[in-house]
Amino acid sequence: MTWWDALRLDLQIFYMLGILASLVLFFQFIMIFLGFGDHDMSGGHDVHVGNVHAGHGGGGHADGLSIVSIRTITAFFFGFGWSGALAIRNGYSTLVAALIGCLVGAIFMSIVYSIMRLIYSLRASGTVEYRNAVGQIGDVYVSIPAKESGPGQVQVLVQGRMRVVPAFTKAGRNLSGGSKIKVVGLIDERTLLVEPLSDSKSS
Repeated sequence: MTWWDALRLDLQIFYMLGILASLVLFFQFIMIFLGFGDHDMSGGHDVHVGNVHAGHGGGGHADGLSIVSIRTITAFFFGFGWSGALAIRNGYSTLVAALIGCLVGAIFMSIVYSIMRLIYSLRASGTVEYRNAVGQIGDVYVSIPAKESGPGQVQVLVQGRMRVVPAFTKAGRNLSGGSKIKVVGLIDERTLLVEPLSDSKSS
């Protein structure tokens, strides 16, 4: 008789859940840190953290990462299986072991949820989409030559942070430092097109 066959059925179930959940969690986090773990296998929808696009996951289009996902459910069974098995090993009944497992599983579920929110938040904060600056009012930081004859710099709010960004203007006059501008478009991914605020008001 093997070690596994000698175990009670309830203990086998707890061990099986704990072992399988451990393997799945290990695989999932390896995939995340290798950059292949954006899909949560519970769905292919985009995930938003706050109001910022952060990647893919099981939460759907929402203002936050859903706590119910493949990863968090796996974390629940990780805590449930191992703590339940430990409880039975320490002489508790199956019912008490299951209750302990539920409590510990919920704790692990919350921990993994918090880790995923942190990962997605770090990814979101590290990706600057300058098209989000279009329509924003800012200030000229370094004088911008007229008629797109050369770049200058503007200070403008992008994704909740004040940033200094290269900018051109189609205006017929130079935009001097400190003057107000409005972002009206993009030259490329990292360069803005701006116009004097007075011109944008008149138009």
